Amino acid sequence: LTEAKTQLRETSSDFDAQITSQIGAARHAAETRTGRSLITQTWKATLSAFPSVDTIQLSRPPVQSITSVTYLDTDDVRQTFAAANYTLDKFGRGFVSLAEDAFWPSGVKEQAGSVEITFICGYGSASSDVPGDLVNAVRLLLEDSYCGPLPSNARDRSIKALLLTYVAR
Repeated sequence: LTEAKTQLRETSSDFDAQITSQIGAARHAAETRTGRSLITQTWKATLSAFPSVDTIQLSRPPVQSITSVTYLDTDDVRQTFAAANYTLDKFGRGFVSLAEDAFWPSGVKEQAGSVEITFICGYGSASSDVPGDLVNAVRLLLEDSYCGPLPSNARDRSIKALLLTYVAR
């Protein structure tokens, strides 16, 4: 809040609740535009079955860790796929790969949501963990929200330039 108020040149505490809300909205806008999670979050990916390939790509990089991989068996019982059977790429891109000599489980009930991968993503729990360009983009998005867009769209061009290299592919 303090950093945001400095960015907005706001000294009064009268608008703290509004600014706090707009910080969240600006972060969400940056996350939506990039397909990334900025602050540590827990997400769940669902699949109707395990893939026929050895790798699953999760959304919302950077992915910090996998909490669990579960699936419904043909008896409608949720089973846990042991963590020793898969690895997460060390670069946080969200690639979950089978471990050497491992196979995706058989006997999986094929229906929407039968496979669930719960994972932790984001750069860290504090804004200081987030790359500077992304923080600056959030600040500019906050200014747009709080002060209104500039007529020349100069701020929007700056936001797009700051976010461009972080768009998840």
